Amino acid sequence: MRLAFITWDLRRSGGVRAILEIANRLMLKGYKVDIISLYGGSYWFKNKVPTFVLQHNIQANYLRELKNLVTIVPPEAIYYADKVIKKINIKSKSVFLAKAISKLSEAITKSRYLIDPEIYIATYFLTALALFRSKTYSKECYYFLQDFPELVMEVNGLHGLKLFLRSLKLPFRFICNSNYTRHIVLHHNPFATVDVCGVGVDLNVFKPCKPLTLLSGSEKRYVMTFLRGRKFKGDEIAVRTLNLLHKKMPIHALIVGSAWAARRAFIIKPRFSYTLFQNINDSLLAKLYSTADVFLFTSLVESFGLPPLEAMACGTPVVTTDCKGNRDYAKHGYNCLIVQPNDPVSAAEAITTLLKNDQLRDKLVKNGLSTARKFSWNIIVEKFEKLLRG
Repeated sequence: MRLAFITWDLRRSGGVRAILEIANRLMLKGYKVDIISLYGGSYWFKNKVPTFVLQHNIQANYLRELKNLVTIVPPEAIYYADKVIKKINIKSKSVFLAKAISKLSEAITKSRYLIDPEIYIATYFLTALALFRSKTYSKECYYFLQDFPELVMEVNGLHGLKLFLRSLKLPFRFICNSNYTRHIVLHHNPFATVDVCGVGVDLNVFKPCKPLTLLSGSEKRYVMTFLRGRKFKGDEIAVRTLNLLHKKMPIHALIVGSAWAARRAFIIKPRFSYTLFQNINDSLLAKLYSTADVFLFTSLVESFGLPPLEAMACGTPVVTTDCKGNRDYAKHGYNCLIVQPNDPVSAAEAITTLLKNDQLRDKLVKNGLSTARKFSWNIIVEKFEKLLRG
């Protein structure tokens, strides 16, 4: 079976990781797999799938096409192209996205003669629209959905949200990464064919390992969290939670994220000591999970929310918000403690409870490890393969 995954770009993100993991593992199972991407950027992932990239230099291309529309470009925007788009008025955004969709659609049309895939898999709402426009109706078309309204609205604005909702009504088969995204599809398209495959964890990497020695002789407890720069990620809530926790006991935060994201979150001054880890690989990430006494996840909403599951796989107790997508695996009092979004007081209390209750901590760790084993990439890819075979 010949497959073609249609991607918008290959920059580092949880959604792109899921696409590349599935594509690579399907190829190892004997499928003929190709990736058609509008923009490049897969240097961070060991991708073995043949990839056809229309524009290798994503930031240069964005700036070249938008140079007459942008007056001030902050340093962060040069790399994060969506920040550039935010500087453009609504009409210009729609024109830009229309051109990009058209360019990708032409590439998909040409792919019928170059690689002749039996199945096309759109992986983003803009790629779904491009696939539909290419009129490859003689082929089976799937839409691997990981997007949700809050993400689309923050990145692409109201115009992007309208396009996203339009993409949910396309005549494709939907494969969703969670029951939350499945409900989004069925809410807007009740007659759609929708299945859920989930998202996986590489259990060969994310497993209990020897903790790092960071503060030798210190009595501080390690609390790990992510800062990612998006409003819906709840970065400020994480800082508020850690500040409240630090009033009760000495802690040291293990923060994973960019310096840019940290600057945005630290508009609320951190009262705790911390170490910032940037651009780290999975091996170091697993060691950080194993070093932490508790992992804190403060997203307001996620389509799945993988980090808490990675932490469980490493034997780390988790405090997470009820961010919808994580309901597929997060069970309060069984494998984690769940608090409501935007509630730093409850989050701090939950962490305090875990740090003082060894019996509860051991229970969450044991059940977390069991939960993670049910979400290995091998299991997820088998589900995805079964759905493709109908």
